[in-house]
Amino acid sequence: MTAPLSPSQLKAAREIDAEVVRLLKIDGDEALLMGMLPLMGKFKPLMDEAKPAQLDALCEQFPGFGHFAKLLEAMASSIADGNFNDILGR
Repeated sequence: MTAPLSPSQLKAAREIDAEVVRLLKIDGDEALLMGMLPLMGKFKPLMDEAKPAQLDALCEQFPGFGHFAKLLEAMASSIADGNFNDILGR
């Protein structure tokens, strides 16, 4: 069984989720890419402190948070492969 997240971790995930949903409504992933820098300050500590199962649970509970995590994962993979055009599926 996975330990519960702290209230501050849940608050950060909730705030990331709300901002991602807001940005996606503006102009999809392109708006998210433009607005993601401020979210990184909240996401990085969660990524560093939470266990993989906890992150998976946050992605399920907060769809915007999950979308953000998947976008970051896709970006990291594309950068590692040297294929920057794949970041947005182009």
